[in-house]
Amino acid sequence: MSYERPVRLVAFGVACLISGCIFYIPPADAGLAPIDAGIVVIVDAGIDAGVDAGLSCDAASCPSGCCNGNVCAANSLNSCGLNGSVCLVCDGSRADTCSSGACRCGANPACVAGQQCVSGACTSTCGGGPLCGTGQRCVGGSCVCDATSCASGCCEGATCRTSSMVTCGTGGASCVACNAMKADRCEAGACRCGQASSCSATQTCTTSTANVNTTAISFDDQQDRLVVPNTAWPTSTTNWTFASWVRIAVDRNEYSAFFTIEQPAGHSTEYNELVTTGDGTTLVLWDHSTGAAITLGQLTVGTWYFAAVSVGPGGAASAWLAPQGGTLTKRTGTVAVVDHVEMSYVGASNFAFTEFINGSMAMARLWNGVLSDAEIQAEFASPTPMRTSGLIADWRLAATSSVGADSSGLAHDLILNAGATHGSTPGPVFTGTATRVCTP
Repeated sequence: MSYERPVRLVAFGVACLISGCIFYIPPADAGLAPIDAGIVVIVDAGIDAGVDAGLSCDAASCPSGCCNGNVCAANSLNSCGLNGSVCLVCDGSRADTCSSGACRCGANPACVAGQQCVSGACTSTCGGGPLCGTGQRCVGGSCVCDATSCASGCCEGATCRTSSMVTCGTGGASCVACNAMKADRCEAGACRCGQASSCSATQTCTTSTANVNTTAISFDDQQDRLVVPNTAWPTSTTNWTFASWVRIAVDRNEYSAFFTIEQPAGHSTEYNELVTTGDGTTLVLWDHSTGAAITLGQLTVGTWYFAAVSVGPGGAASAWLAPQGGTLTKRTGTVAVVDHVEMSYVGASNFAFTEFINGSMAMARLWNGVLSDAEIQAEFASPTPMRTSGLIADWRLAATSSVGADSSGLAHDLILNAGATHGSTPGPVFTGTATRVCTP
């Protein structure tokens, strides 16, 4: 005699997808009752998520049911099992109930392949005719499509259809055809436009791209410099990355510092700077030994640029620059490293009163770690940090009311210099993600 039963994890084959895992149970295993041609069970990926989150479902916590992830489920056709076993979905054409943790047809075990459960009994025919097809069951001597036989699809007459734009529905409901002018997909058995329901009679489902506008703060004096708290810096000063959006409003034909680290204060001994040269527009990574160690590129007055620099072990350095809407260009070199940081600034240097920017900065970020090219590209495209591992600070520099606020949650707020006065300016504009919406 063969029968279906809830799964016990003696699987010989496992395949995991984004949506879950498939366990294959062989036709027979030692000490277990025989199984008809094996059972394939799709287990929701939420099982792992529940375990990882510190929650659990097992025989002790779920003796009379089965585990659907970390949830103990009562026995039904869609969750069948006992003693905390992984829930099995019973085949609605071969079983009509789940009893004592087993899929059953009436009071009998689930039907074998080639049979269907009709009125609590297994049969090889339906009303004297052939056996019903996939997604159907025999009711009153006729093959029908309903919620039991076609749980994941919709019914077109007596035929079970996979849910799609042409046949949309679930739970055995009658299929509907989505209007391509009002919807762009069928999801969970419903016609939808983007993240919303299908459009109304007077609307059309169209593609929309909403840009993301930002704000920035402006600098025009050496007193406007912002001080990075020393507590923000990691122990190592040869494993860091700084990135920010920068814009020159006025070419001062003078050194203009966007970011500096110094030791001792006033960088009389060691320093690294993201600064322009004396011409006011050539952006470089400058150190105390070489001078302009890496040239990032030329800045155009009034244009926003994304600039990033990293310093790794041995002073191995990388620098990236791109205008808004442009392509990142990478430069590499070696810098003389700063032994330890005593002072660090945003928007100016403490070296000379002339080393300040007349322009704006926005979305400055500092990491304990060297970011990869792909990670820098992701930062370039996002108004908020994409890499959170090793993030020291996220200074949005977006409002004059909270100029140096750190949005990382680590409370590494920039310290305003005495006499600082910052203005507010429009920041870079980010292209939004294309979405489908109902218009007008």
